[in-house]
Amino acid sequence: MGWMGNKKVHYSISSILMNKKHASLDEAEEVGITIVEGSALFEQVQLDYLTKSYIKTKLAKP
Repeated sequence: MGWMGNKKVHYSISSILMNKKHASLDEAEEVGITIVEGSALFEQVQLDYLTKSYIKTKLAKP
């Protein structure tokens, strides 16, 4: 789930999908994804940018 607030993307993670399967937090951490206060932090800057850009694009559609 994602939403915009004060020109910043906010999102909450209810589950992580990797290879079309739900991943555990341990599996996510193995590929550089950590969860902090319900939001994902991506170790790779490009992945973080692409994910947040995708959320912004989806939220911009009516």
